[in-house]
Order: sequence, then C-alpha cells, then structure tokens
Amino acid sequence: DDEYYAQVDGPTTATDDPVDLYLYNPHSTTLDISYETTSGTGTFTIAAETTRSFQEATGSYMPENTAVYLKGSDVFWGVSTIDTEDTGNDWAYSLVPASLLEQEHYIGWAPGSYPVGASAGTDDPDSDSKSDSGIYLTPARDNTTIFIDYKGDGFRTADGDTSYTLDRLESQYVYDSSDGDMSNANIYATGPYSAAYGQNPDTAPPGSPAIDVGYTTIPGVDFIDLVLTVDKTVSPGVISTASGSSTTFTLTVQSHDYPVTGISIIDTLPENWDYDNASDSTTITLADMTQVTTDPAETTNGDGDKVLTWSSSVLGSMAPNQEIIIEFTARTTAAFSVGDFSRNDVTAVGTRTVQTVTQTFTATDFTFVGYKDSDNDFTMSKASDAVDPLSPGDQYTYTVTMNNTGDDTLTGISIYDELPDGIEYVASSSKVSFSMMFQDTFPGVSYSNQADNSSGITWDSNWIENNDSGTAQSPSDGNIRILNDVSDYQLRVQGQSVEIARAADLSAYSEATLSFDYRRDSLDDADESVSCQVCQNASVSGSSSTVTVDASSEGASSSATSITISHTTGTGSDRLMLVGVSQQRNSDTVTGITYNGVALTQVTYTGISADDRTEVWYLLDSDLPSDGAAHNVVVSLSANSLGTVAGVVTFTGVDQSSPLGTSMFATGRRTTDGNPTVTVTSETNGMVFDTLEVRDDDDDVTLTLGSGQTTQWGPSRAGSRTRGTGSTKAGAASVTMSYSISDGDGDNNRWAILAVPVSPATVSSITCPAGWTNVDTFAGAATDTGYTSVSYDLNDAAYLNGNANDADFALRFVSSSDTESDDTVYFDNVKIKVGSTTPVAAGDPPNFVSSSDSVDLNAGESLTLTFDVTVDDPLATGIEEIINTADVLTAEIPIPKSDTVTNLVNNPSASTGEVGDLVWLDTDGDGIKDVGENGLANVEVTLKDEFGTPLATLLTDSSGRYRFTGITPGDDYYVEVTGGLPAGLEQSAPSGHSDDKTGLFDLSSGDVYLDADLGYTAASNTGIIGDIVWNDADGDGNQDGGELGLSGVTVQLWEDTNGTAGFQFGTGAGDDTLIDTQDTGADGSYLFAGVPASGSEDYFVFVDG
Repeated sequence: DDEYYAQVDGPTTATDDPVDLYLYNPHSTTLDISYETTSGTGTFTIAAETTRSFQEATGSYMPENTAVYLKGSDVFWGVSTIDTEDTGNDWAYSLVPASLLEQEHYIGWAPGSYPVGASAGTDDPDSDSKSDSGIYLTPARDNTTIFIDYKGDGFRTADGDTSYTLDRLESQYVYDSSDGDMSNANIYATGPYSAAYGQNPDTAPPGSPAIDVGYTTIPGVDFIDLVLTVDKTVSPGVISTASGSSTTFTLTVQSHDYPVTGISIIDTLPENWDYDNASDSTTITLADMTQVTTDPAETTNGDGDKVLTWSSSVLGSMAPNQEIIIEFTARTTAAFSVGDFSRNDVTAVGTRTVQTVTQTFTATDFTFVGYKDSDNDFTMSKASDAVDPLSPGDQYTYTVTMNNTGDDTLTGISIYDELPDGIEYVASSSKVSFSMMFQDTFPGVSYSNQADNSSGITWDSNWIENNDSGTAQSPSDGNIRILNDVSDYQLRVQGQSVEIARAADLSAYSEATLSFDYRRDSLDDADESVSCQVCQNASVSGSSSTVTVDASSEGASSSATSITISHTTGTGSDRLMLVGVSQQRNSDTVTGITYNGVALTQVTYTGISADDRTEVWYLLDSDLPSDGAAHNVVVSLSANSLGTVAGVVTFTGVDQSSPLGTSMFATGRRTTDGNPTVTVTSETNGMVFDTLEVRDDDDDVTLTLGSGQTTQWGPSRAGSRTRGTGSTKAGAASVTMSYSISDGDGDNNRWAILAVPVSPATVSSITCPAGWTNVDTFAGAATDTGYTSVSYDLNDAAYLNGNANDADFALRFVSSSDTESDDTVYFDNVKIKVGSTTPVAAGDPPNFVSSSDSVDLNAGESLTLTFDVTVDDPLATGIEEIINTADVLTAEIPIPKSDTVTNLVNNPSASTGEVGDLVWLDTDGDGIKDVGENGLANVEVTLKDEFGTPLATLLTDSSGRYRFTGITPGDDYYVEVTGGLPAGLEQSAPSGHSDDKTGLFDLSSGDVYLDADLGYTAASNTGIIGDIVWNDADGDGNQDGGELGLSGVTVQLWEDTNGTAGFQFGTGAGDDTLIDTQDTGADGSYLFAGVPASGSEDYFVFVDG
C-alpha cells in the first residue's frame, strides 16, 4: 500500500530505547514520502530499490505520545523497530496498510511479562511487571473512542474495562493492571484504528520477566477465504436524546465462493433499546430476491438487553455470491445525553457440508448510534462537480458542507475524507470557508444583541419599536417585548398596528437568505396577522435617549480581601453597570471585579496618588443578565489593611459602542487644597458618575453633595480610616462634581475623587420611503403548538427587485390593524445568511479539518470545504466508478455523520491491455497444447503484479479459457491458479514451473497478451478418467450436434477390487470400492484426476440416479 500508520511512539527520554521506522522502496525510481505527527509534517525521499530509516531521513527518531502517518507517491513497505540501538527492549512489527484498518480487534497471546504476574525485574522503571508489555493504539480519525474489554467477556462486565477518547495520531499504551495479561482482549472503537502488541521501554526492565517480543495485529478477514459475512449499518446514525426515538438498522448477510445453508441472524439491541412493535418494521429481502415481513423472535439476555432472532426457517439458504438483507426499526426506551453512544451487535450463522462433514460458520459486526438534541445537532452533505463519465486525467472538485442546526456552538470539528483508489489529491487545493450571518437568537431581554453574529458583522441598528405601548424601546414591557414563550427567549408581537424593525448593511454580499422560526397564538380569524416585510434604501434616523439610573447597591468591608454585593439589574435597553471602589492605601489594589461570574473592565485614568485611591469598573448590556434576579458583584483585593468601600449602579439608555466619556481624577487635602472638586465634559441627556474617598480617622467626617448631585451609595465608613460614597448628576457640556467635607476635630483630611461621563444611546426610527415589500404573512385562525422554520431567498425578484446587496436594508415585523392585544405571533432565530468568508487553506487528506485546528461553528452557521482531485492516468484495472465518503464529527457528537458521492469513470481499453487465455489438461505431459487436449473448466485464476498483489480473479469457462481486460500497463505481471484445480494434477506448462504460476510478462498500452497458459498433467503413477454426460436425444450412443451436456449429474468412480471383472455396487465386504464422486459441470463434463495407475487396476464410472 502507499499509506500506513506507525502507532508505537518514542520513549519518554528520546535518547533511551529509541523507536525508528525502516521503509523500503521496491521501485526503479525515487519514492516521495510525506509524514505527519501530532506536532507537524514533513517530506523526504527514498532512492530506488533501497531502504531508508525515519531517523536518517528526518534527523530524529519517533517522537513521544504521537503516531506517524506515512503517505507515499507509490507503494512501499515498512517496519518499525523499538530500542533500535540496544538489546534491552528490542522488538519490531510490520506496518499495516491504512486500507486494512478496522474498528475491532481480538488480541491473541499478549502477556505483560513471562511468566504472567512475575515479580518486577531489576531496573523496572515502574516496579510493575504487569505493564512490561501491552497494546499500542492510534486512531485514524479524530474524536475516536476506543473501548478496552480486557477479558473479551463484554464491556459491561465489572472487571475494570475502560475506554479512551483519542484524536487522530494520538498514541495510547494499554495494559491489564489487574492480572498483567492482554490475551483474549476485545478492543473496538467508533472509528478505524491500528494496534500492535509489544514491550514498552518506559515501563519494562531490560531483562526478565520482560520479553523482547511484539507483533502487528492484522484484521483476519482480509487474509482468508470468506464463506459468510455480515455487515450492519444504521440510518440515521445520530438520533434524538429523547426516549422513544427510533432509527433503522440494515443487516446484510453475504455468501461468497460457497453455498451456505441454515442461515440465522441474532441481533442484540443496546441497553435501553427495544424492537419497534408499533408497526411492521421488518422487511427481509431473501436470497432469491423475494421479500417477506417476518418479525423476529424476541428474548432478553442476562444483561437485560433485547435479543432479536430470525431463524433459518425464515431466511433459508444461499447459493454462492448471494445476499440476504434485513431492515428493521428499533427505538430507545430511556433518555440519553448528548455525546452518549450505544453499540448494536449482530451475529450471522450458517452451515456448509462437504461430503459428510458439516461446518458452522459465524460472522459478526456492530455499529454505533449517537445522540443529539435541539442544542447540539448538524447536517452535512457531500457533492462533486464532475460530469459523468470521468476519464483518466480529469480534474474535478469535491464540496463538503456542514450546517450547525442546533442552538449551541459546535466545537472540535473534524472532517475526515480518505480518498479511494483511482484519484489523487491536487496539492494545496483544499480550502475552507464559513458562512457570514446577521442573526439574533434572542438570548436575553435586549434589543441590542450583536453576540450571535458572525465575526466582523454587526447590525446597523438595534431593534426599534414603533407605535408600541409601554416604555419606549423597552424589550421588557409593552405589546412588543422579549420574553420566554416555550424555551429561552422569543420576540413577541401583538396588538393593533405595532411594528419592530432592524437595519443591516448587505452591500458587501452577493446573496442574502432570510430565515426565522414563528409560532401563532390565539389568532381568531384571517384578519388578525403579523407580517414580515423588507425594505431597500431604508432610512435610519434618531435622537439621543436619556441615561437613567436603573438600580444601585452598596457594600463595605473592613479587612476582608473580597467584597460581595448583591445587585439586581433591570431589564431596560442599552444598560451599563459601573462599580466604584474607595480605598485609603494605594497598595491595597483591586485585582478584579465580576458580576454573575463575568469580569468587569477598569476605567483607565491618570493621577492616582500614593495613599488615596478611587477606581471605576464597567460592564456592558450584552454581559448583563435580563432575568430580573439578584446576582453577586465580587470585588477582589490584593489586601485591605485600612478598609474599602464599594458600590454598584446600573444605567439604561447608554451608548453601547462608546459608553464613557473622558474621566477626570483629582486628589488633595481638605485644608491645604480645599474640598474635592472635579469638572468633566458630558452630553445633554447623558449623566456623570463619581466615586469619592475621604480619610476619616475618628469617624467624625460629614459630606455634603454639590448642587444637582444624587447619592447612589454611602457615605459609608470601612476599617479604621476609609469613608466612601458615589453620586450621579445630569449631563451637560460641562459638569462639576464636588463635595464639602466637615471634620469634627479639624483634621486636614486627604481625599480622592474620580468622575466618569456616561454617554447616551441614540433612539432611532426606521422608515422605508419607497414602501415595504411583504415577504410573508402569518394569519389566523390559528394557534400553533410548536415553532415552524421558514426561509426566503431575498435575491428573488419578488422581494428586493432581485438585488439583496443593499447598504440600507431593513427588516420589520408589523401587525395588522385588526390584530388585538391578545392576538400574538412569536418569532425566534432571526437570521440573514449573506455568503461565506474568504476561503483559507485546509489540511491534506485524509484529515482535511482536524479537531486540533479548533474550528468551532456557532448556531446557524455553516462550513464549506472544497478540494480538487484528478483521476489517475493510467487508471488501474477494474475501476469503473469512484466512490468517495466524507465523515464529519464534533466534540459534542462523536459519532460521525457521513455522505457519499459516486462518479462513473470511463476506463478506456486503449490505454490498458488484456491477458489470457487457457488452462488445459496436457494429456501427454509434453507442455504443448495438442489437438484433442481439452481445457479445464471452473479453475480459479488470479492476475498478480510484481509484488504478488492480486489484481483480478476469474473462473475458466467450459473450454478452460479466461480473459482479463482493462489491465493497466506495467511490468512483471503473472497469472496464478488459486483454486478449483482437481486434485492429483501437476503442472506441465510453462516449462520449469511447479508453483501454479505462469512466467513473468510485461504489458504495454493496448497489448493483448494471450500466452498466459497453464498446462496440467497426471501426477506420476496416476491417471485421469473423464468425459461428458449428455442428453442423447436420438439414442444412437453418439453426441451429435445440438445434444447438450447435462450439468449437476452425480458421477461416481469405482474400482473393481473384488476381482470379478464386473461391477458390484454397494458397501459390503464383497463389493467394489468407491474412489471418488463428482457433479458434472455446466457443459456436462467431469474429470477424476490422481487416479492410481500401476497398470493392474480396473475402474468403472457410474451415474448415480
């Protein structure tokens, strides 16, 4: 193969017991190798017909905690050596081609030490012999969960079984800590992985009881002749977490080269699953292509799981190369959680009888089901722009699209796409882009939410009400408001002729798709409605709102290093929180402030004195809760030796983009410098906030506010010296904040004051001079039980004259004049998808997007991956279609969702060759096909390349002929007889061969090579008896033209062993001896080879029945 995973990582100390790879290039030209680890990538070359080590090529041995992925420009071979420079922990294993990786292995002999459980050896790094040897694992896909069933007795058995969730190329070492023996372990996973058993230099001593042994674990089904297989799939593979959710399982049972009888299928459902008896959920397609709908027999196993059985009385038997397909529906009986998955097992059983010996064959498979909910879900699809049929050399593009259809952000996204044979990735062609989205999912009670938008996108305005009752532009009262309808928050529109609109600049985007969810409630007739409308060239205008105090709270502390203040923030619009802090000692600093767990930001200013300190910290509307509940402000201090006073005030009507003006700070002493005074520049409709600190040694200070100021907390005294307060005053062009200090014993009090201007928001209105265009109307009579999702292409000529890229776009929801105060339509998840970001480079196959790339997808957003491939030229033999599958998974949903694209390929014979043509019975053994020497029918021949790789297999026809077509030009091909040859024959041609092979031959474009002939003759001291059984229509004893052979006739060969010169049929002591039995072929022919022939034997041929 041309790609491998090397799973055994390097030791903790790279210079001790290093791990290396040795790679062999069998070609006559230089081979290019690309490699990848969890920390980086690289390339190197291997000269023709030479071996090169990874260390020599890259300058380093295998790194720690990572596997290595190797991709060659052509086929190569590899082995890995452990402790490559010493003998203390040395062993090696062969690399397994990536194409052979599976999801399950059964481990053979795999002791941790020998003998198992021996005392730890000298210099054992962890003093535990159980860990000396174990299993190394690495997955081929991100977010793969690997289950370790140590005893192979079922993962739910309470014997310490465990699991690991690994990303691609992470290397995990596993050993049995209970008895130190991984023998008979069953290891299975949610994706393909590679595994090897061997000694771990990090945990094993250099001598006994550790053993310098290791081996590769190989999926056995790829190296044996298959009789019976079963495949299990599920669709959909990810279902709802809710109890009662269902999915469809498909079981495909196949026979191969031999007939199989007595087929039965046993399917074990996962824990908390049941067969769907609510309907006829089973459809069975039998081997003869007829269909039945037989439900399974249902039982319960010892774990309490439901077991479904379809017996042989239902399924019957299969001839060679047939299949039985069962589709059935099952459902959950309990709720699951997002991220859970369930394993579903199937076992197929059948028998085959050869002569009098009956063998039972058992095949197994499993699949996983994952779970999702409304918060965590996505869709994915794959497409190709190829025009069928493709031809060698064609280039085309694949596109993989993923949409986050849930309400929460999906993280750790991975896209895995292993390219099939026949195509090659175009270097550096992979690109990934993300959707751009204006959206408001109404996460809180706010008209100014921008948090849901894609990065770099902002609405041009808040939601703006018109003609609503209640507080102007308030999302928490009136007929239009944001409230909790069914879950979280939704926008409610009700009452007569009310409207709410929002503006956005769409000029930079060539597309725009509007979507949202709606629910109608208590609409009594068709006149009661709410419409969605859009506008081009909308006008957004407005004036300043008035900043008002929402709420204030106070807290004080004497010596504690934190102050906790309970504060309830209102639900008005455009809110701002300010926290003021007064301290006597400059070294007692504030290290941070949070509200409801969210960090505030400090207002910056200059002039802090050495002894007196005031600070102000702020938090904007988007981070303030809208639940009307009390939450804690926590002020953290480095120290608090002389006391700290803190207070909280929240405002509404504040400009969210520039909430604060230029702050001013002043400090001084009462008698030396006068009373605290500071002047700032503010705005009409704004407000000024201040925080004051005064030294009060004797608790005898009195403070008098300046004109127009309103106290928000204090004056309060904390500790032995600190008195603090906070106040507000209406904004103007120039605002002075001042206090008069009176001290009982005339102290020259130190003071510090900080004033912060708070800027007003702009109250806007949105109008549409050319008139609003109706998109849809949601009318009565109706009350919907749930939300309905709708979508509109705004480039449709019906909406914006076919041109949605408008700088002054606006959207509004408006009620009819007949809509009353109890007639309601709710809206949620308002989105305008406006195209995609500029594509950026993605990774190389197979992991185009890795979880380590930290790609996240917000609710409603989509991701698009594109990459180019070319069809191989020349194209390998037998490839007539390209089947390519992409898998997408996330940290939240670790079971991949997949989609497959199939493209047809024109594999022209002009660029390929043909190979044939005869396997015959060389009666005289001279290696030459003579007249009258017949071909051998039904012999299996396999075309192989120079490495012995099977390329194609055929059966000879009734004349012994075969023909391989569409063979890629190449050197050193040969044909080998791989089955169906009668016993007792030995090879006579080509001369010098006794290995059932032809000589080597080359094939050029368009060649037809018909000299791949193989002759067979009777072995020494044996003979051959055979001919034909035919329908002698005219009864003349001669096979005339048109008289056909009879197939399937049982023919027996008997030897005259009783010396009577006659045929005595039977099995008694005086009867003749049955030598062999055959059924005639399709042409009526039969052949007994290897018959003893010393010259004294007499034989009879008998047709049984």
